[in-house]
Amino acid sequence: MAIENYNFIKYSPELEEHLNRHLSGSQTAGSHFSREAFDSAKSLIDFAYEHVKDYDGKRVVREIDMGRDIGYDSLVQLSELPPEAQVTLEPRGRDGYLANIVRGVSKPTTRNMVIVAGPLREEGTHGFYTIFPGQNALPFPATREKLVEMGYSGDSLEDQVKINEGYENFWKNHGFIVD
Repeated sequence: MAIENYNFIKYSPELEEHLNRHLSGSQTAGSHFSREAFDSAKSLIDFAYEHVKDYDGKRVVREIDMGRDIGYDSLVQLSELPPEAQVTLEPRGRDGYLANIVRGVSKPTTRNMVIVAGPLREEGTHGFYTIFPGQNALPFPATREKLVEMGYSGDSLEDQVKINEGYENFWKNHGFIVD
């Protein structure tokens, strides 16, 4: 199947607002594209759309080596930080997960881009979840209560709780560099 067979919402105000956090000049903690790579959320969406044309209706993650520096990756392993780095916990993401935010070090440049798309909350719609420069990372963990709210129960709930423990361990050891 192809993307044309799905109600794939290419542009939305919410997506454009989210992607603006990854463009040059944003003050949001995270990875940022350089201005030379993408000057607007729409140009970024247009580029990403060309890389998910074989979309099959399920969550898809595309990791692309662009062959040149396209921005700055803010994901860092805490054990690799120099002594002068300062780490604080600050809310991040839709649910305000308290993530490690790192100051006092520079973000390294990256040639990599991650595109994530899949089914959206509104029944029968599909679209982009995020597009960002850098390395892919595990999702922020969800609490048991949030997982129940998401519809998990019984054995599938217990499986998701274990999976989210892995996410939590990852995020205890990683953080985002801010300028």
